[in-house]
Amino acid sequence: MATQTIEFIAASGLTLSASLFAINSDTIVQSASLVSESTNRKSVYNAVFTDVPAGTYQLIAFSGVNSVALWEVDLTLTTATFRAYDPVNPKAIRIAIGLNTNNLDSQLQTINNNITASSSPILYPIFTKSPDRKVDNNLTALYNEIIDVDLTLTNELEEPIDITSKTLKVVVEDSLGEDVVIIPDSGLIKSTGNVTFTLGQIVTANLGVYRYSLRDITNKNEVLAYGNIDVQYAAENGDYP
Repeated sequence: MATQTIEFIAASGLTLSASLFAINSDTIVQSASLVSESTNRKSVYNAVFTDVPAGTYQLIAFSGVNSVALWEVDLTLTTATFRAYDPVNPKAIRIAIGLNTNNLDSQLQTINNNITASSSPILYPIFTKSPDRKVDNNLTALYNEIIDVDLTLTNELEEPIDITSKTLKVVVEDSLGEDVVIIPDSGLIKSTGNVTFTLGQIVTANLGVYRYSLRDITNKNEVLAYGNIDVQYAAENGDYP
């Protein structure tokens, strides 16, 4: 007999039941014989099943008649513990608090808005996909050269950000905060998860450290990447600058 324990996430302190469904099926394959919350890892539940055939299943957790979490899980016909995951983003954690799983994201946003307006909010985690800013993504350039910069852009789940339809700009400033050059969207080469641009001699004509940022001006001037540009001297046929 194979005892298959599925570990999944839901709001802490609930009395839950859980059922497995084949993908795209409304028929219950099996309901858990036991669902319990971990003693110390709050919000981590274990649901125990027996001899479920190997395959990929949807796991839906219920608090009474309300579904509160929807996951997928890959099972083998062995006695083991299996971790449920978000079918869209396997690295993400999705939590529903007393919600029907239909239109889950919009319902979570409604809860978040209500929490913000509450004088005594109960903070439930809502996970988003904001950019993973390239902090201190420093560049080195040499005096009087023209360099091509290639930046990789991902979110915190390490997924490439689709920037092809966004309007971006690159700003380079000197140590006094004065603009040295602004490269508009038309001067950038964009693809999903990547942007390249050229820094010319207007930047490298003088030695020193500059600051730069790549901004998404279609989304609240959001910074996607930033860092320093260190312009150094290398031997050149001619006078030292």
